[in-house]
Amino acid sequence: MTKSKFKICIVDDQLPFLKEVDDTHLIGSKDIQKIVVNKGGWNQEKDLLYLTTLLLQCELFKKGKLEIKWAKNPNFLLNAIKNEKYLPNLVIYDWEYGTSFMVPEDTLSELIESLGRTFFFIYSAYAQNIPIHLFKNIFDNYADRFQVLLKGDSSYVTNSEEIIFEYIALRVEKNPTIKIGGMDVHFNSSGFLSDYKDILYLDNLLGREAILKGLMKLKNVLSEETISNMLDNLNLKIYSSNNESVITLDDVKSNQKLFGPLKVISNNYAYKKLGLKMLKELIENGTVKVN
Repeated sequence: MTKSKFKICIVDDQLPFLKEVDDTHLIGSKDIQKIVVNKGGWNQEKDLLYLTTLLLQCELFKKGKLEIKWAKNPNFLLNAIKNEKYLPNLVIYDWEYGTSFMVPEDTLSELIESLGRTFFFIYSAYAQNIPIHLFKNIFDNYADRFQVLLKGDSSYVTNSEEIIFEYIALRVEKNPTIKIGGMDVHFNSSGFLSDYKDILYLDNLLGREAILKGLMKLKNVLSEETISNMLDNLNLKIYSSNNESVITLDDVKSNQKLFGPLKVISNNYAYKKLGLKMLKELIENGTVKVN
């Protein structure tokens, strides 16, 4: 039996117009490729062009593991869901449509409710202007099903477009090749490496330069072993209670009173015990409880 493709729908009105392409419904990969090759009319949407090119030129797409469609209006996607039973695995959703900023929360709510198992990247040049109250009042119930990304954001070692690609690659293959800082990196999903956010946690812990330097030194492989090697260079002193139920950065009398005698543990041991997400929480909060 042929394994089904991972379906991606980009919802954005900035796909350039071509006369021979009917854009009043979902646009398929072949037509998107024609538009990308043409490269005209993208105006300020260089980040959207980069993301689209990244997806169309990756090995996953060439091997037939991805299906990419485009909706120039969110209503086209809604129509395809209702009329064609179209169920994408991932929606990359632009927040603004037309010439002015708008807040299409009703449409997004309907899409999230209609697509009960779909993940959403809200991918927008106006990401920082999306009102926080909308997420508190409307989208709190779906917090585990979307992430907001600023188009072209390079605050982390991996940019927004690479983050989206990493999410897709890790959903499609166990040990894919991903993009980090423009480099092709083999991602070995052993141990605590399982999620696209692992790279963001690592960035918080080590910083861009240390990660890129470490990857070049370690033959462009991101694995539990190579992360352990990178973390060895962190200037940290980490302590654990004797039963290892609490890990802390502070060997002070108040902690000794609360948790009992504390022992020094290595960065690597703390990583193996906590994983990247909780190790980040340890650095931020000073103390974490181990489940």
